[in-house]
Amino acid sequence: MTEHEETSVAIPVLWTGGEDLPVIMVNQFIVTVYEGEVFLSVGTLTPPAISGPTTEDVKRQVDTIGYVPVRTAVKPGSLPGASGN
Repeated sequence: MTEHEETSVAIPVLWTGGEDLPVIMVNQFIVTVYEGEVFLSVGTLTPPAISGPTTEDVKRQVDTIGYVPVRTAVKPGSLPGASGN
């Protein structure tokens, strides 16, 4: 092998510690790309409780809702060229 030859070696990867983490239920996902970095925002949206004896009561409640928040659970990022293997 010469001084300038590139070599690669395959080394197995083993994920550990996952069984020690809490399970967080999520139902919303957003992928954002900014200057070559990739971010995955993961969260939970809980629909508001809306009820009423009449359709008009329900409509009044809905009309007061400006937005439904999503509680962010995790936001991992990945740099350009990073390998997920």
